Amino acid sequence: MSTQDSKKREIAYVMRDAIFEEPFEVFASANGWWVDGTKLERLIGGLKCYLTLKQALISAGISERQYRYFLEQHPKFCQVKERCREVLPILAKSTIHKEIGKNWHAAAWFLERVESEEYARKPTKEERATEQNSVLREVEEAFFNGDGELSLNDKMKKYYESRVKDDKPK
Repeated sequence: MSTQDSKKREIAYVMRDAIFEEPFEVFASANGWWVDGTKLERLIGGLKCYLTLKQALISAGISERQYRYFLEQHPKFCQVKERCREVLPILAKSTIHKEIGKNWHAAAWFLERVESEEYARKPTKEERATEQNSVLREVEEAFFNGDGELSLNDKMKKYYESRVKDDKPK
C-alpha cells in the first residue's frame, strides 16, 4: 500500500452523471492527465457511445499505460466504465419501446427477434431449394476440381479400391 493510499487523498473534482451510482471522485495529481477533466470527459463520452476501450482511449488522447495508471489511482472507475457501456443499449431498447406503438415495422422487427420461434420469417420453398442447390454445388466442388475431374483424394480412393479388389482371392 503506497503512502498516498494510507493518508486521505485530496479530491481535485467530482464528476456527477445520472448513470453513475454515486458521484465519481477524481483525485488530485501533480501531473495526471485527468487533472483538467477534459480527457476524462471524452473517455466517458466514448464509452457511452459504445466505443471499445481502445477506441475510447484513442478518441480521448490517452495511452493504455496512462489509463492503467489512472485505474491504479481510481479503482472505482471500473464501475463507471461498466455503467457507461449500458447507456447505448438502454437507449436502443427505449427507442424500440417508443416506436412499437407507432410503427408496425418496429413491432415486427421486435417480434422476429424476441419471439423468433413464432414470428421469425420462414424461408419459402424457393429459398430452401436455392439453399439446397448451393449445398450440392459445394459438395460437387469438394469432389471435383475445376476441370470437372475427380479430386486427388477421390483418385486415391479409386486406386485403393481397385488394388483391394485385385488382391481378393477368387
